[in-house]
Amino acid sequence: MIELARDVREEVADRYADTPEEEALPVFRKEAGDRILRGIRDDLESFRVTYDRWFAEQDLHEQGLVAAALADLRERGHLYEADGATWFRSQALGDEKDRVLVRADGRTTYFAADVAYHRHKLRKGSPG
Repeated sequence: MIELARDVREEVADRYADTPEEEALPVFRKEAGDRILRGIRDDLESFRVTYDRWFAEQDLHEQGLVAAALADLRERGHLYEADGATWFRSQALGDEKDRVLVRADGRTTYFAADVAYHRHKLRKGSPG
C-alpha cells in the first residue's frame, strides 16, 4: 500500500497540488483502486482465469441492490439487531455462526454486498 500510495502521488499529485483535499481525495482513491484492480486482472490472466463482466462493489450500492437485499431479509425475519449491528441469522440456515451485515457505525460489510450480488444474480443475472 505504501508503494502504491507513493506511485499514485508521484504520477498524479502535481495536477492536484492546489486542489482542496475533499475534491482531490476521490481522484486518488479511484486511481489507487484502478491500479489494484489492474493488478488483480493481471494476476488472474496469468492463471488463465477470465471473467465476462467486471463491476465494482459500489455498483451494488448505487443500484440499491444491497438495500433491497437487506430489506428482503428483514421482511423474511432473517435479521436481528444486537450490539448496535444488524445480523443475519445464518446459523439457523446451517452456518457456523451468524454474520454481521451492517456494523454498529452504519457501514455495510462485504458480506452484505455478497448477499446482494448473489440475490440479484439468482433473480436476474449479473448486476448492471
